[in-house]
Amino acid sequence: DVVYTLTAQNGLVIHYEAVSDEKTVVNLTNHAYFNVNGCHAGSAEELTLWMDSDFYTPNGADCMPNGEVHSVSGTPFDFRMPKRLGQDMDSDFDQIKLFGGYDHNMILAGNGFRRCAELYGEKSGIAMEMYTDLPGVQLYTSNALSENRNGKDGLPHKKHQGVCLETQYVPNAVNYPQFASPVLEAGILYHTTTEYRFIVK
Repeated sequence: DVVYTLTAQNGLVIHYEAVSDEKTVVNLTNHAYFNVNGCHAGSAEELTLWMDSDFYTPNGADCMPNGEVHSVSGTPFDFRMPKRLGQDMDSDFDQIKLFGGYDHNMILAGNGFRRCAELYGEKSGIAMEMYTDLPGVQLYTSNALSENRNGKDGLPHKKHQGVCLETQYVPNAVNYPQFASPVLEAGILYHTTTEYRFIVK
């Protein structure tokens, strides 16, 4: 079950629940694209991102985490101080060049339901705060968005026009015991909550 709730605090709460009759992998998320400057504002590279994350998981050529954990310090993955999303997207950093932008799992600091990211649009003044109880978030900058389809108001999709913040367990964690396990035992309730809360600054 997935329940979507709109709150009086301008929040969109997504609550997931699942039960299985056999041991299985469960790692549910959403793939919504956000551009808080609006659909007419152009690239999401102009947005400012803050994220409470000290570590990220590099990918292999298949765009799946390879089991390593790297510090964000001194890399394009350091969003501990707010910075423009596109600031380092043209860098020579191998993980950015390989995928044409960000398509990486960020390991979130802290535990429990907590505020862990903020996406801000200077043109609109709108900020989107993200809260979750999960250990990670996939940061994806729509590197492969098809321009053959139209989106809101009939505008064509364009590369880097939106950004996804997909809360989840580390992708491929089932193959690496150092990560929190996405394995759900039979009869045990899986439940997790993510909230995107919108404010004007």
